Amino acid sequence: MGYVLIAVCRLSTRSVLWIATILLLQPIEIGKIIYAFINPGYIPGPPIDAPYWDIVNIAQREGSFLEMSKTAIWTGNVANMGWMVLHGRLLQTIALFLIGMVIGRSKTLLYSEKNLKLWFNVLIISLVAFFPLHGLNTMLPDFIGREALLTPTSLIVKSLANVAFTGILFSGIILVYYLTHFGNILQRLAPYGRMSLTNYLSQSLIGAFLFYNWGLGLYRHTGITICFLMGVTVVLIQLIVSRWWMRSHNHGPLEWLWKKATWIGAKK
Repeated sequence: MGYVLIAVCRLSTRSVLWIATILLLQPIEIGKIIYAFINPGYIPGPPIDAPYWDIVNIAQREGSFLEMSKTAIWTGNVANMGWMVLHGRLLQTIALFLIGMVIGRSKTLLYSEKNLKLWFNVLIISLVAFFPLHGLNTMLPDFIGREALLTPTSLIVKSLANVAFTGILFSGIILVYYLTHFGNILQRLAPYGRMSLTNYLSQSLIGAFLFYNWGLGLYRHTGITICFLMGVTVVLIQLIVSRWWMRSHNHGPLEWLWKKATWIGAKK
């Protein structure tokens, strides 16, 4: 989704915010609602991503490493993109990328009284928005009977509630970082974030090796608690490695490659 930033990087901040706002409102789902109103007899078909997930799940349970890799390259990406479209995550993710770019442009993450006031306001607005939206989403089935109307309406409301919850977490962490002693603890996590691409991909590989058939296939034997503890262990190990690596490097391994690839052909 980060490639979208290339298309809008030359636009003004106001234009980027307008685009992000429109995307957060889920225009595809609004279009579905309008279509359902115009066509009272319309009944949504089965999810378009379901057949692809069936293929992916079989490969995960029974396939070799090569079979899983082949499936993931095409079928897995199609299934994932279909899921993102059906659940409103595609437009929401693009919008969040755009908002992140605006935050970077405006330097609102830096410490200042003005920025602290801004993030305090974001926290208050997010709190005020989240609880009504979350409550409304749980009540919608009592007021909307048609699936063709309920599904897109619920998706819009749930999506906005998720954005509000993200605002609570994001602004809350920033305020905690600058205004409390927990900032020192959060600072110790900074190397992990500076190697986010490396950690994200390595975590995926480790998880696949632990749980998929081509690896240890532990999905057959582990429950929720054990999986949770394994996940925490992997993150702690990655944090230790990240802190060690960043003591002598400015970038993570994959972050360095991404930076070099970004500036290929550029004049020094």
